[in-house]
Amino acid sequence: MKKTVLLLIFLLLNSIAFSQFNLLNARTPDQVGEKTDKQNALDFNKPLEYPYVDDKDVLWSKVVYEYIDGYEQFNFPLFYPLQDRQYLYGSDRKSLWRILREYIFEMTLSENGVGYGANSEVKDTLLIYDQQFRNFTRLDDGDRLRSIREELPDGQKNNLVLVDEVGKEDINGDGAVDDSDIGYLPSFHIIGYNLKGVWYFDKKYGELKYRLIAIQPVGYQSFEYLDAEEGSPLKKPASFFWIWYKDIREQLHKHYVFSDKNNSKRITFDQLLISRRFHTYLYRVDNIMDDRELSETPYINENPYLRITESQRLKEIIRNFEHDMWSN
Repeated sequence: MKKTVLLLIFLLLNSIAFSQFNLLNARTPDQVGEKTDKQNALDFNKPLEYPYVDDKDVLWSKVVYEYIDGYEQFNFPLFYPLQDRQYLYGSDRKSLWRILREYIFEMTLSENGVGYGANSEVKDTLLIYDQQFRNFTRLDDGDRLRSIREELPDGQKNNLVLVDEVGKEDINGDGAVDDSDIGYLPSFHIIGYNLKGVWYFDKKYGELKYRLIAIQPVGYQSFEYLDAEEGSPLKKPASFFWIWYKDIREQLHKHYVFSDKNNSKRITFDQLLISRRFHTYLYRVDNIMDDRELSETPYINENPYLRITESQRLKEIIRNFEHDMWSN
């Protein structure tokens, strides 16, 4: 019996140790972490399509806004690794922010934008949420996020841009300092994510479901926030821009989340988000008071503990709706 248990433990440890793609079949080290053509042909590498939902089948729905805290250990898979140096981590270890940033630069070049290196193909502009019109629209100033901070006027150097400098140091570790070395807004600047989604009761299937609508990074916009004095506006995190989630599903499905338990059974970032494998705080629900946030509610204003308890109370009301449908 003991030999059997030891054998199972040995096999389990081996499966974890050799969990990277193509590690056992790689002929050269640079092939480790990349799927072979045969694997790509056999894999179902597409995100699970959302089923069509008829409005007549939606008996009840509620739009909610939630915050994913990057300091909570349960949410770490979305935020790590914090370092984005290409020579430190391969393509199989990326944070959610690094994936979104690469999507913005490689997949959403504006009509007048110019890519760097191999990313010079002109594509569509970035679809973001316009707070003024409360709807999603194409970003008119598509080059703003891709502007180089050093080239901005003095009064705009602290505006939200994703490029710090180009060709100043060997960032990609290829031994040369050139235009391919781009200093992007790093992952350790991101401390959270805001989510916009809708809970709805589908009477066709008789169950309560959730649909993720949009995601918004939250973090430090300034590249100099570490050197700023305490109390400086640069030390205060801010919300970035909303991204329509359906636009990035296919991209998120190409990248896998690191697992501490078993790396041979990893899930994609898209699967993690749509299955809600994270912990959130609800900070706003649709209401008649101009979408007022919980922090603006008088009786819990400036009391973080009461905001958390109020968030949990609202969550329980939504989650208990399905139970009440069957118990009445």
